[in-house]
Amino acid sequence: MTQEQNVVHIIDDDDLLVETICLAFDTVNIQYSCYKNAEQFIDAFPADAFASMSGCLLCDIRMPGIGGLECQRQLNALNSALPIIFMTGFADVEMAVETIRSGAFNFVEKPFRHQKLIDTVQSALKQNASLLSERKYMREIERAINTLSNRENTVLELLIDGYPNKSIAKRLDISLRTVEVHRSRIFEKMAAKNVAELVKKIMIVKQNLLFQ
Repeated sequence: MTQEQNVVHIIDDDDLLVETICLAFDTVNIQYSCYKNAEQFIDAFPADAFASMSGCLLCDIRMPGIGGLECQRQLNALNSALPIIFMTGFADVEMAVETIRSGAFNFVEKPFRHQKLIDTVQSALKQNASLLSERKYMREIERAINTLSNRENTVLELLIDGYPNKSIAKRLDISLRTVEVHRSRIFEKMAAKNVAELVKKIMIVKQNLLFQ
């Protein structure tokens, strides 16, 4: 299935409810795609597609087959970029709160006002766009790091630890000129203007690894 931009993926087996949601989305030009159950949605895309998918997920919390919580668990395991909005009845509010603790974006309680749903969806789409931008930036940094030679990696680590060029030259038993050449190449490959920018980029990558 071809991925489109900013699509709200609606999972619910209540045809009448889905129809009213789609009509509401049509009034504000929100794109959507509908699925009867979570299995149909998950099977519609390759497993590695969810991490870079544009849009959000609007999902009933109680469904036949895979329920909302299990759907969320599977998408979390796939590092999905899609914010999840759960639709819930009054009796399921406690369950909906649990989904928030597990990373869901929000939940809307049935019956809901269309404008509230639209506002929630638009906020989720903004969060998704921000997350995709962050992940793209992360990939660019990681690709840049992978272009560094072993020696450049060593010099980089010493630079971000605060060592000046002369100290690096002494520690590695190389000339000051060689350090300056490595430093220049590191800045070029990492698209960094100074050491502070290098440190920032490396810290972003390290923090990302901690939370994986």
